[in-house]
Amino acid sequence: FDAWHNWHLRAKVIFTEQQLPLDPAFDFYLGGGETSYPLHDALWKVWLANVIGSWRESVIGVYSFVYYLIMVGLFYASLPQAIAFSRRLLYTYLAASLPYLYFQASIAYADLEFAASVLLVVSGLFWFLYSSKPAFLDLSALALALAIWTKNEGFAVIAPAMFVLTILLVLRRLVSFRQWLGFWAITIGASLPW
Repeated sequence: FDAWHNWHLRAKVIFTEQQLPLDPAFDFYLGGGETSYPLHDALWKVWLANVIGSWRESVIGVYSFVYYLIMVGLFYASLPQAIAFSRRLLYTYLAASLPYLYFQASIAYADLEFAASVLLVVSGLFWFLYSSKPAFLDLSALALALAIWTKNEGFAVIAPAMFVLTILLVLRRLVSFRQWLGFWAITIGASLPW
């Protein structure tokens, strides 16, 4: 229900109208459905439909599988190199075959986009702590902004948890105050339009 009546509906309305309905009196305000949901998923589907030239469910739904592959790739890449190749492959297969991930990849639904963003947030932060390369911290900040753009849980759950975690990392001197400011500047800057 949620996928079809909130996420897909909004995209179809925006694509059909060729504009984002901004009149609150209109039944399809912000595309219809649950208006508190972020627009990332709907706008992504509208962009895909514009690239294709029409609304085609089968093609629009494929993007979820692409996010699934991205998440599987991120999971594999985030496993330590010290783990044998065959074990990393086994762990990746086990993660990829979880019913939640497998089911979400078969429908065009925002939960998988959100999960990929959160995995990238955590992986980027861990790789930064492991390697001290600032690019990983920036990647984590951008992924956090994507999580905020994708689902309300990104703003209400993940962002506060990351705020507390990054404060703890500063207090333990694993992240400098300057790096902390940069992390949150990137996150806030990239998510501000939402």
